[in-house]
Amino acid sequence: HCSSGEFEYAKPVIKILKEKYPLHSILVTYFTTSYKSQIEKNPLVDFSQPLPWDLPGPIASFLKQYKPQCLLLARSEIWPELVHQVSSKKIPILIFSANKKQISPGEKFLYPLVKKTYSKINDVYCVSKEQISLYKTLGAPSVKEVGDTRYDQVIQKLHIPSPLVKTHSIQSNKKIFIAGSTWKEDERVIQVPLVQLFKEKTLAPIIAPHEPSKQNLIRLKNFFEKQKVPVEFFSQISSWSGDSLLLIDQIGVLASLYPYAHLAFVGGSFKKKVHSVMEPLAAGVPVLVGPYYQNSPEACLFKKFFLNQRLCYISSFNTSQEFYNLVQTFFQEKQPCWKNSIQQEIQKRTGASLKVVQWVQHHLKEPPQEQALNPTHSKSSHLHE
Repeated sequence: HCSSGEFEYAKPVIKILKEKYPLHSILVTYFTTSYKSQIEKNPLVDFSQPLPWDLPGPIASFLKQYKPQCLLLARSEIWPELVHQVSSKKIPILIFSANKKQISPGEKFLYPLVKKTYSKINDVYCVSKEQISLYKTLGAPSVKEVGDTRYDQVIQKLHIPSPLVKTHSIQSNKKIFIAGSTWKEDERVIQVPLVQLFKEKTLAPIIAPHEPSKQNLIRLKNFFEKQKVPVEFFSQISSWSGDSLLLIDQIGVLASLYPYAHLAFVGGSFKKKVHSVMEPLAAGVPVLVGPYYQNSPEACLFKKFFLNQRLCYISSFNTSQEFYNLVQTFFQEKQPCWKNSIQQEIQKRTGASLKVVQWVQHHLKEPPQEQALNPTHSKSSHLHE
């Protein structure tokens, strides 16, 4: 089960499961519909649907229809009735990439129910040691530090670049700077210094708005062209040399562009919640963020990792002037080994997905001899994400 964005944690697990159990069907359930299309389009997902209401009748019908052999819960969301009925059928349950920071007010209010629910979960695989005592307090009988499956996901994405990027020639004599997943709040802070840095020939800028709508793209284009900065759209070119500002107007391109960058800014960090810093880090790129990065465990972690005496893997700033100064400092420093050192730290943290699959192997019966034809087939076996 993946609430919505938790599907990113499940992708590398599903990939390995399908390699090892090609005859088993994988069912992915979700709560919100924001990831519905991504889940449905994933060729490794056999069945998908919203999770039924967490009530005895709907859950019983759901389990009768699909007959799962394992239940995997991504991150931290649990459903008491689902867990109760799955556990009563002796179906093993695992929470993976668990990263709960504190007990919520709702969990405190419903503590007896929460503790009873967690007591029925076979194992909890945490991303770090800090969560172990918390999950034990919640009643989980077996809690281990295993790591975060998203590290596997970003490495996989890095090795399979977007076909759209493959058709483009991206080369520049200047150092490439990417501002990814930006919002208006981010752009207001960085756009003026970006103009200055471009005119000083310090960098070749790329901006990928989080929402590449026509309105947002035209707004950005108009601003930079008024400042005498030429603008090109990614969809309208086949090559880019860094002599213009490149606006990314297509979805699914950003992650494949990060390997070209020397420095990146990740948006959302002036809009209360930073987006994922893992993709640029996986490409070996130092990352700048605004003041709101505490929602990201990776941003907090890698802010403590130093490239040299002055600069870190993740550096934060609050003002346009601080942004300008940071970019200048990064590009003035020698950086021959930065890429390798960052990538090595990311690589060290991979492998959690394989451990999840090994858990499944331990609990799963032998795979069937033929592929299940439909979700109600009497011989079908299902791994429920």
